[in-house]
Amino acid sequence: QRWGAAVIDADRIGHQMLELRKKDAVQLFGKGILKGSRINRKMLGERCFSHPEEMRLLNTLLHPLMIQEMMRQSSRWKKRIVVIDAALYDELQLSAISDAVVLVRAKKDIVCRRMKGMNAEQLDKIRNLQREPSSFDFCIQNNGSRKLLEEAARAVWRNVFDHCAD
Repeated sequence: QRWGAAVIDADRIGHQMLELRKKDAVQLFGKGILKGSRINRKMLGERCFSHPEEMRLLNTLLHPLMIQEMMRQSSRWKKRIVVIDAALYDELQLSAISDAVVLVRAKKDIVCRRMKGMNAEQLDKIRNLQREPSSFDFCIQNNGSRKLLEEAARAVWRNVFDHCAD
């Protein structure tokens, strides 16, 4: 954002759509996913990442709404670069609204360390369901410091910006 891009956060949109479809989610997964009147996303996530069929149900419920909302948001930024931060690029059919794809990778042990409170088994369950894009234009290795990540992102940004300026 600080370099001038509009950012669409797929996770945040997913959370919004889940609240919007809370009644349907409770019908599919039961009242056990509630904490008070709100959906306990941690509990629902653990459940869905452990049971692929339940993940498919959740995705069927949310993905069409998420796709629609991301397309709506991206269309608002006609003359601006839009970054879509999404782990499920292919599943959300984001190639329809993408000119360039940047894949950010990190080694498993590093991700585990960064994701405080998550063990390797939990991370494996998530990574198994979040496949890399089938194709991408740039790849950033995020195994070092925040400064190194920012330098790599800045280099990609210049490439994308130059490409879009043509």
